[in-house]
Amino acid sequence: MNAPLLRAMRQFVQSRAKSPFYRRASRLEARSFGRIVDFFLAHRDEILHPDPRRAVSLGLLMAISVVYEIVVLPQDLSDWKGLLPRDDHALKKELCRAFLGYLDTVPARTRKSKSPR
Repeated sequence: MNAPLLRAMRQFVQSRAKSPFYRRASRLEARSFGRIVDFFLAHRDEILHPDPRRAVSLGLLMAISVVYEIVVLPQDLSDWKGLLPRDDHALKKELCRAFLGYLDTVPARTRKSKSPR
């Protein structure tokens, strides 16, 4: 991941708020995000959340927000050190657990043993 590049791109786009460029970039971002949501919804049968589309959207937004806060726009996190994952690998693992937990997923291999929604 290239945090400085992501940070610079985000600042560039946000500095042009209300411009045609900003509107196009915003539409592109929303369309790309929607495609990612659709990609996850290919496994809708493994998502037990009552509203799978909303769950995937919100779960992704939560994970992305954490990455931006901790990795892309980091401040002095020394006071938070004991509360955050110890490294990028641990952060990735915890974000995956949080995302899948929010979706209330059931792995395909155990689907038949779970009760239907």
